[in-house]
Amino acid sequence: MRAWRRAIVVYYPTNAVGNVNAKLFVHILRSVAVMAATAGMLVASEALIQASRDGDAAATRSILTEGADPNHRGPSGINPLMAAALGGHADVIQLLLDSGVDVNATDNDGATALMAAAEGGHADVVRLLVSKGADSELRVPKIGWAVLMWAALNGHADTVAALIDVGADVNVQGNAGKTPLSLAAQQGHAEVVRRLLAAQAKTDTPDGKIGWTPLMHAAREGHEDVAQLLVEGGANVNAQGHGGWTALMTATKADHTAIAKLLLAADADPNLAGKDGWTALILAAIAGNTPIAEALLAHGAEVDQRDGEGATALLAAAENGHQAVVRTLVEHGADINGKDKRIGWTPLMAASLRGHLETVKSLLARGADINEHDGGGKSALDLARMGRHVEIQQALEAAAENR
Repeated sequence: MRAWRRAIVVYYPTNAVGNVNAKLFVHILRSVAVMAATAGMLVASEALIQASRDGDAAATRSILTEGADPNHRGPSGINPLMAAALGGHADVIQLLLDSGVDVNATDNDGATALMAAAEGGHADVVRLLVSKGADSELRVPKIGWAVLMWAALNGHADTVAALIDVGADVNVQGNAGKTPLSLAAQQGHAEVVRRLLAAQAKTDTPDGKIGWTPLMHAAREGHEDVAQLLVEGGANVNAQGHGGWTALMTATKADHTAIAKLLLAADADPNLAGKDGWTALILAAIAGNTPIAEALLAHGAEVDQRDGEGATALLAAAENGHQAVVRTLVEHGADINGKDKRIGWTPLMAASLRGHLETVKSLLARGADINEHDGGGKSALDLARMGRHVEIQQALEAAAENR
């Protein structure tokens, strides 16, 4: 006896001779048939998603002919059209469209087939889907991204152009304030940036999280070609993010010398400061980037401008042991004995405590005062002893004897 019949005999009451009630038997058979048909349709629909993903037009046509549901959603909500779109399978997509698939259906995250095509860089599929009613302005709810943002993020210039041609909003913003231009700029997709600028994308829209513009992102990531395009496109080189930082400051912090020079040539202000008081020159001193420091000074950077704690670029360079920057700053008139406001350190004190022997020697050679004391009454020699820097102690003692 087959397993399903055994189940029927066990579950349902029998008559006096042990036979299943005829009406109940017929009912169960019909239920089993419906279940089997449903299971068969489910298998066929899952097979349709796989065939669509594989770009197998023959299999897709055959499965559709057998009655598979073109709008069936897999566990993640993906349907056959999305699977085909991500792979760029235009022939399969046409079959699905002809079978009545919902062109704007979404997966569990709210993404559409058009987004999948854009993410994959399939411009021909994008055009096809839009021609069949795909909405280019639908958003993924969680992040608020529209289809153009996916194409821009992934650097698909032809797809970006196709979406622009069908009227996609080039200035659309996601929930965090990012635009297609800021995404492309951050990733260094120069051709996408060029296409967006040609379509009148706004150059200075800040994102919502830190208030950075596309130029700031490009400068931070070191994308010189993108930065050049944005500057030529009219980007504000002196725009400041929520923390007061500019593109020049982000480029300097990240050691991107060529971009810093590009921005200075475009009239970036070297004396703008962040809310922490840091200027591009102080950042160059911290990083030990002598070429940027020299370029900043050549473009009018104030050599003794102080941060929020009263520290200068020279103090920052000395504390970090950047001897070449120290020399450059002193040559440009930096106050060699200038103290910060927090603890009253001079550059010589900072270099002595941190153990930077060559910087100490450089400062001494340029006239640093070894008799200065900080707010706690300690001299550079005291600080060198605290740090157990014997050679620095000896250098300071020798300098004291010679003065």
